Amino acid sequence: MRIALLAPLLGLALLAQEHAEFTVRVREVKAGKEVVRNAERMAGAFENMIAYWRQRNADAAKWSEQGKAAAVRLASAAHAGDSVKAGRAVEDLEATCRSCHAKLAAPRRQWPLITEIRGPERLTPEARRKVEEALPTKAFARPARPRKLLVMDLQVNYPGHPSIPHANLAVDLMGQKLGAWQATFSNDMANLRWDRLRQFDALYLNNTVGPLFTDPEVRESLLRFIREGGGLIGNHGSTHCSMDWPEFTEMIGARNGPHRDADEKVVVKLDDPRSPLTAMFHGRGFVFADEFFRFPGPPYSREKLRILMSIDVAKTDMNQGRDCKACVREDNDYAISWIRSYGKGRVFYCSLGHNPEMFSTPVLLQHFLAGIQFALGDLEADTTPSGRLGDAKP
Repeated sequence: MRIALLAPLLGLALLAQEHAEFTVRVREVKAGKEVVRNAERMAGAFENMIAYWRQRNADAAKWSEQGKAAAVRLASAAHAGDSVKAGRAVEDLEATCRSCHAKLAAPRRQWPLITEIRGPERLTPEARRKVEEALPTKAFARPARPRKLLVMDLQVNYPGHPSIPHANLAVDLMGQKLGAWQATFSNDMANLRWDRLRQFDALYLNNTVGPLFTDPEVRESLLRFIREGGGLIGNHGSTHCSMDWPEFTEMIGARNGPHRDADEKVVVKLDDPRSPLTAMFHGRGFVFADEFFRFPGPPYSREKLRILMSIDVAKTDMNQGRDCKACVREDNDYAISWIRSYGKGRVFYCSLGHNPEMFSTPVLLQHFLAGIQFALGDLEADTTPSGRLGDAKP
C-alpha cells in the first residue's frame, strides 16, 4: 500500500477515539464532575474531530462554527457555575456531533490487530546498512546493572508506520553493541501484567497506535510500574495510543498530534542545550524533514514537561503542505521531544520517527540513545518542568 494512503485510514481510527473522548467528557459534565476541566477537554476533542471532518465533508465549516459557538457558551456557563446554560450548551454540542457522524457514517476499512513484531527481516540490505552505519559508538552512561528493555510495536486498527522495523533494529543493535540494555521484542499484552512487567527496567512503545490499553489490570500495572521507578519511552505515534485513557496521555505528556505533510521541513531549536540528552547537538539547532506533530491542547504543558527540542517558528515556514487548522497554537509552542518525572519513574518522548530517516541519522540516534538511557535510570537529567524556569517561553 502506498504511504500516501495511510493518513486517511489513521484519521478514521483517531476520529473514533476523539469521539470516545468527547462522549466521556459529556458524561462527566452532565454528572457535575470537574465541570470546567471536562468542558475544556470536551471542546478540545470536538475541535480535533472537526479537523478531520473538514477533509471529508463540505458541511464541516458549518458544523465547526456551530460547535465553536456552543463550546464558548459551555465554557462561559461552566466558569460562572450556571448548570442550566451549561446543560443547554452540552446538548447543542451533542446535536452537532450527531449530525457530523450521521453524514460520515459510511462503512470504513477495519485493519486487523497486528501483533507480530516488525523485525529487521522486513528491511532491505541497504536500509539495514544505513541503520548500522548511523549507530552511536559509545553509550552516554554505564548501566548501574544489567538493564532489560521491553519493546512493543502493537497496532490497533492501523497498518503501522514504515519506520517501525528501522527503530526496532536500531534499538536492538544499540543495546547489544554498547552493552546498554537487553531488548525483548514482544506484543504479548501479558507482559504488561505486574508479575512480568516488574522484571523490566523500561517499556518502549515504538510508534504504537490505537486503543491498546483496555484491560483494567494492564492499566493499573503500567501506572504502578512507572510510579514505582520504571521508565517509559515513546516516539511519534505513541501519543495516538490509548487516547481514551487520560492517565496514560498525562503520563506520556500529550495526546493525538495534528500535523501537516509527512515531509515537512523544519528548523529544530534546542530548548535545553545543557541537558545530557541534547549534548550531541553541541548547542546548535538543525534542519530535518519528517511528520511533525502539534499538540494544541491538554495534557501537553510546559508546566509538567522538560522540553528538550521544539520547532523554531521564526525560522520555519509554518504553512507548508496541506491545511491544518488544528495545528495552530497561539503561543507558538511546538515541542518535539521532552522528558519528565512521573512518581519515581522517568518518561522520554520524541515525536520524530514517522519516516525511517530518523533511524539512519547519527545525531538523532544519539539523542534517542540518551533518551532510552535516561528512562532506564542510567543517565541523570534535570526534569524540572520548563514552565518553572526563567526562560520558559518557547
